[in-house]
Amino acid sequence: MENEISIFMARIIALIYIPLGIAMMTGQIKAKEMFADYEKSSVTTLFVGIFAVIAGTFLATYHNIWVKNWTIIVTILGWVAVVEGVLFIAFPKPALNVGKKISKNEKAWSFFALIVGLILGYFGFIA
Repeated sequence: MENEISIFMARIIALIYIPLGIAMMTGQIKAKEMFADYEKSSVTTLFVGIFAVIAGTFLATYHNIWVKNWTIIVTILGWVAVVEGVLFIAFPKPALNVGKKISKNEKAWSFFALIVGLILGYFGFIA
């Protein structure tokens, strides 16, 4: 069941994921370079982890909705962010290694971000 918080969060995520997907597809943002930068700066890695925990906890707390419709995407993204953030804080080197392995397929991740952004943008702004 859609509610105002689902729509609001879908809009925010769409406004992040759509330009992120486009920027990754066009090479404006390169995940490999980001992870290399994180590796050089433990402070950056820590702040990325903290931000992910804050954003993820917000999503998981206010949108812990496990239903069989589009709103579950918001819930899953929230919980993934919590786990990712905790791992970046508690185990930065292993988390960075996993991130570097995952980022090798940038085109797939850019397509994923764009598709998720478009789906949430549709439900957040149009439907």
